[in-house]
Amino acid sequence: MTRRPLTAEEKRQSRIKLTRELIRAKRLSGLLNNTKWFEIFEWISNSRIGFEIKLLSGTESRHCDFIRELENTSILVDNTGDFIEFLEIESLRFKSSKEAAEYLDSLRVEYVDEDDDLIIMGYRV
Repeated sequence: MTRRPLTAEEKRQSRIKLTRELIRAKRLSGLLNNTKWFEIFEWISNSRIGFEIKLLSGTESRHCDFIRELENTSILVDNTGDFIEFLEIESLRFKSSKEAAEYLDSLRVEYVDEDDDLIIMGYRV
């Protein structure tokens, strides 16, 4: 018996389930909620700055020049159609600037200023 291919939504739900299991296994504590992530990505999109995103399930960061689509709990950064759920984000990195730091401070988001980049961590151990 052959299985039918998974739909995009089924793949998305599977990734969410696996990410939640990973979070529990590593005993991670989330630092940002979906609203904060959305506000950060909306600011990045409006500011037209590139960024690097690292997911909990991967070892490499992905460079993104712009956000193709922004939803309440996820973003689309390429042509694959695979949305990245905010809960999958291990870290976000983009060029440091006075405006960026002031914006993050206004949101009360923790970040690290390192090598002329601002780094926002998604989780704390």
